[in-house]
Amino acid sequence: MVFPLRFHHHGHGSMDNPTFIVIIVIIAICLIIYHLYFTKQARVLRALKTTEEKDIDQIKTGDRVRVTGTVQLLGTTLNAPLSGRKCAYWHVFVESRSGKSSYTIADEEEAGDVILKKGPHIVVVRTRKINTYLLKDANYSSGFLNDATDTLKRYLKKHNAKSTDLLGMNRSITYEEGVLEEGETVSVAGVAEWVSKSKFRFKSPGDKILTITASEQDPVYMTDEPGV
Repeated sequence: MVFPLRFHHHGHGSMDNPTFIVIIVIIAICLIIYHLYFTKQARVLRALKTTEEKDIDQIKTGDRVRVTGTVQLLGTTLNAPLSGRKCAYWHVFVESRSGKSSYTIADEEEAGDVILKKGPHIVVVRTRKINTYLLKDANYSSGFLNDATDTLKRYLKKHNAKSTDLLGMNRSITYEEGVLEEGETVSVAGVAEWVSKSKFRFKSPGDKILTITASEQDPVYMTDEPGV
């Protein structure tokens, strides 16, 4: 007797639905964790929120503290490169996009004298070693039917970039700028040091001025995000 041959086909090449869903969920969770804990914004805000804020009169040299005050343009000031605003500090981020890909043209920040007023006290922020998260409150773009302004073109040229491609077509570029302006509320965290006011050019009540500095291990952290 001849038995007919039977072939059983097992499908390959497509992932089981439950497995695929689990992988998607894991990726989503990883992205959320990255955003909450590892981005520059997350690191800065976490460092500020976990540092104690003390009454300035209770602060001693060497204390690690958080101070929140308002910006005073008493020392060296800057003009932000995109908006021209007078400020104590600026951060510019410029990105070019093409389809789903993007690359950073500029991620640049510059400090003048960052000086805060807290009640009757003046606080000087040492910016030599600093991690910042500034709200980007000036936003520009150039691209299809939207030429870059002369100011934007000049800024791109500084970074060896152009607003157009080899064919003369506008590239899709976004420009973001954040600044610390007069009267703006800012939070900083770092190591406290009381310094004689004779070391500074501006007037201040009291004989000493509180400065916030970096430690060997940690930079100063600074943000203008409200509610930190």
